[in-house]
Amino acid sequence: MPSKGTLAAVLPILLAVGLTGCSTPVLQPKVDVPGHFAMAAESEVEPEAAWWQSYGDPVLTDLIRRAARENRDVKIAAECVRAARAGATISRS
Repeated sequence: MPSKGTLAAVLPILLAVGLTGCSTPVLQPKVDVPGHFAMAAESEVEPEAAWWQSYGDPVLTDLIRRAARENRDVKIAAECVRAARAGATISRS
């Protein structure tokens, strides 16, 4: 039967070897992107934000306004966008 000293010395080694076997290599994809796909050309046309108003339906307009006001996911996403923009501004300065 091994002594406590031997077990205390061997246990970290066995643990390290065991955990090394569990690690997986990270694959880095190598994709060559042609230059014309690297960045989309800027558009002069602004996207229409309130597209539903072209239908002239007050019920649809009310539903969309209520959904925007009460939707937690949209609020969380909007805050994430604000935080990302703030982070970009900070990193550029």
